[in-house]
Formats: sequence, C-alpha cells, structure tokens
Amino acid sequence: MSKAQFVNEAEKRRIKRMSRTSLSSATPAQAKKAASAKLAVDKDDALSRWFDDPLTRKNEFATIRDLIEGQANRFGTKPFLIYEESGKEYSYRDLDAETSRVVNLYRALGVSSKARIGILDANTPEMVFLYLGAMKGGFTSAPLNYHLKGPELHFCLENSESELLFVASEFFGEVRKILPQLGFLKAVVVIGKAPKGVSLLTSMKSIAAANAKRPKTDPPPLASFEALAKASKTRLGADVARPTPNTQAEIIYTSGTTGKPKGVILRHHQFCSDCKYIARWYRMTPDTRMMMVLPLFHVNAEVVTTVTPLITGGSVVMFKKFSASRFWPAVEKYRVNIVSVVPTILTVLAGREQKTLGQNAFERGDAVEGELPAALSKFESGGYAGPTCSMMTKAQARRQGAAAGHNLSSLQTIICGAAPLPAEVQLDFERTFLIPITEGYGLSETTCYSTFNPIEGWRKIATIGVEVGNQVNMFDSKLRSQPANEMGEIVIRGENVMLEYFKRDEANVEAFAGGWFHSGDVGEVDLDGFIRIRDRVKDMIIRGG
Repeated sequence: MSKAQFVNEAEKRRIKRMSRTSLSSATPAQAKKAASAKLAVDKDDALSRWFDDPLTRKNEFATIRDLIEGQANRFGTKPFLIYEESGKEYSYRDLDAETSRVVNLYRALGVSSKARIGILDANTPEMVFLYLGAMKGGFTSAPLNYHLKGPELHFCLENSESELLFVASEFFGEVRKILPQLGFLKAVVVIGKAPKGVSLLTSMKSIAAANAKRPKTDPPPLASFEALAKASKTRLGADVARPTPNTQAEIIYTSGTTGKPKGVILRHHQFCSDCKYIARWYRMTPDTRMMMVLPLFHVNAEVVTTVTPLITGGSVVMFKKFSASRFWPAVEKYRVNIVSVVPTILTVLAGREQKTLGQNAFERGDAVEGELPAALSKFESGGYAGPTCSMMTKAQARRQGAAAGHNLSSLQTIICGAAPLPAEVQLDFERTFLIPITEGYGLSETTCYSTFNPIEGWRKIATIGVEVGNQVNMFDSKLRSQPANEMGEIVIRGENVMLEYFKRDEANVEAFAGGWFHSGDVGEVDLDGFIRIRDRVKDMIIRGG
C-alpha cells in the first residue's frame, strides 16, 4: 500500500482541491499551501507507520463484545478507567468481568434477547459497566438525561420499549413520580442506598415472585443493584449469543427542541468504525490518556472518551460531573493528553483563571513569542490560524504560565464540540492557557462526529474543520450540491450515520431525502475543505418568510 493511501480521505480530497489550483489563478499564498500539502503526503512516513499498526486496523473489532474481550486479553491489568471521584482504577480485565456480570444480571431479570435497557446515572463506574454491558450482551443501551423531568423520562422509557430501568439513588425522585405509569418495566433497579421510605428487593427470586402476582398496570418491583450484582457471575456462558456488527447497540434521545425527542438507533459497527477514525485523526496510541468531563448520556462522552480509548488500549480519567476547581489538578496528576469539552466549559475555565491571575499568559509575559501571535494575527485578517500544535516553542511556557502553576505539559489538545464555538472564546482560552483547541462537529445521528479541525498542519478558527471518515456536502432545497463558498444544508453520508429514528417513519423520510442525512444546519465549505456553520434551516425559512 502506498503512503498516500494511509492519509485520511478528507485530507486527500483537500490536498487535491489545493493542487488543482492553476498557477495563473493561484495567489502566492495558495501556491505555497498546495506545494506544502503535497510535500506532506510524500514525507509522512510516521503517519504511514501509524496507520499500518495492527492495533488500529479498521476491521479488527466489529462489535463492542469483541472489543472488550479482545482488549482484556491484550492489556490485562493495565488501567482502563480511573474514577476521579475516588481515585479507584479499573483494568481492562476488570471491565471485561464487570460487563459480563451485568450481562448475566440482565438475563437473570428475564429480559428478551433484544431488550432495551434504560440507564439513569451520572458518570460512575456502574454507569460505564451498565451501558457497555448492555451492548456486550446484544441488548440495546438506553442512557437517559438525568436533567429530564418525570413526564419526559416516561416518554423515553415507553417510546423505547425499555424492559428495565437502572437508576442512581440520587435521581430516583423523578422516577418515583412516574412509578404508577411504569408497569411495562420488569423492574426498577436502584444503584446505591435505598431512597428514603423505599424498600428494595435483594434477590432474583423475590423479583420474580413480585412480578408473578402483579398486574402490568401496577408499578414494577424495586430492587437493589448492589445485591443483585453481587450474586451475578463475572463470566459469560456459551449460550450468550454474540452481537453482530449490525446489531443495535444504543438508542439515544435527541433534545426534542422542536417537539417530542427522537430515539436515534446506533449499531455496533458505527461505534467501532467511528472511534477508529477519531483515534487515527488524533494520533492516539496505547499510551494516550483521555479525560471525561461530559455526561455519559451524551454521545460525545460515550464515543470520544469511552470507546475511543478502549479501542486504542489507552486510559480514561472520568469525572462524575465537571468541576472547574479539580479540572487542572486532574490533568497534572494523571498526565492527561486529550480532553473533550463543550464551549461553556472553556468559558468557565478561562474566566476562573483570569480572575485568579488578573491577566492572560501573553499579558503576564509567560508566553513565548513565536508562531501563536503570528497565527492569531492571520486569523484576525481572515487567514489560517495554525499550525495547530505550535502554540509555544517550549513546554516550560505552560508550566510557568498556565492554570496557576499546574504542570500541563502532558496536555496535547482539547477537543471542543456539541455547540458552536465562538472565535473569541477559543482565542481567549488559547491566550490564557497556551493549549490548542481543535473544534469538531457532529450529532447523535452521526455517532458524535463528522468533522474535525486538524491536530497537525493548518486549521481555521471559526470553522468546524474538514470531513473525517465520512462525506459531508451542502445541499440546496432541491437536493443539489452547492459549490465552494455557497451556503446549503449540511448533509452527511457514511458509516457513522444512524440506522433510523425509532418509530418515526415520517421523520426518517425527511432526514434521509436524497440518500444523505440532513442535519438541519446551514453551512458552507471553502476551497480548502473547511466548513463553517452559518444558520439553522428552519431559522432561515422563518426569517425569509
């Protein structure tokens, strides 16, 4: 295989567009970029070797069960999950055992072979085991937003046809309000201490007896997760069917800003293939350590900071909930390399730091003069704002100037997505901490991602980057592809696109018009392949009359 074949398809298309620029029409800057891009393809031996690594071959793991069992055999006692709340570590072997325990628990509770399992918890080890265990056993995980109120939870559980609900004790209050309406569940299993005034069953026998005598119009039995899990074995029997790449892995509900939430169906191959693209894009290895601060009811935390490090053989430091005061100490303590956040977290961290120190790193004189100031001036005049990872000339700049003295030299980049990232927020953060941000874009319907800004080479601030591992296009209202720098609806096609919206036939017809998934976002792509989001389709229709 030639070296060029190893380069990401999106990057190759971008390079081709640049190299097609004729000498007569190209500006000196464009010609220089095109020449540099071709040179990068010719000389990128390191990238070729990385893509040839057996660890990251595209089809090595086709299902979550293959992945968990394969990595347990390969990495054994190496830490996979580090729980920041307690400091407790769980190895790859522990992950295999605990997810098998969960599979056996589901089966003992009498669920069907393709059952959907509701899970309502914060970021805890139990949440990880329940969500990955459902997939491992061939069931469908249904993680629920713990900010939802009772009626919204009822809708998601009923619409998804869930057979069980696992709920952390701290979130039981909203579930208690709707218990009379949850008779279709086989059981509600409480994680942690029994809520006040609630008696929990502790054996499968008592649950079976309760279900045998109750009409389905009555509330389901309430049980203790800890008691049931303790009695469950940590090895799978030969009778446990293996999921296939096309087996449904998850149903995750959209925010429902324009009506009832829609259940997005994702399959095993989407998780496995998508996370390999992310790992390749960010040059992850078994030594890469990530940090999770976003909630596991969102695909960002599930895909970027759970399954991706699992695929690479890396480790993940998991926060129960985001904490600004513990964020940087955790980066330093655990030598974190990559974190995934949303824009509001960047604003909180930068504001807190500037309030503490009174000024940003440049104003303090801690930043090394060099490529970053030049890059920022280029951005302000409408040009590139890269190279991405040349934010300083020495790691010492971070140790001296960033985050009130914490050693952040391990941190390579911060991934930001899930909402538009204002340029001023990004620039303010980078000036404060001297840490590069790589913005990306995706939806639940695309298994989290569709585009990223490069971690190496050029990037463009105020863009969502270039397509990665899928095809991204701009369509007008007649489903015609738009030329560069012309606005259209962002449409996506690839392995990462969902199977369907569950039980929403009309929405599926609209979403997949023309054979592409329609995001509802309006954007444009420039000649270099970088995409900008400009609007929402419905907002444009409203304003346009």
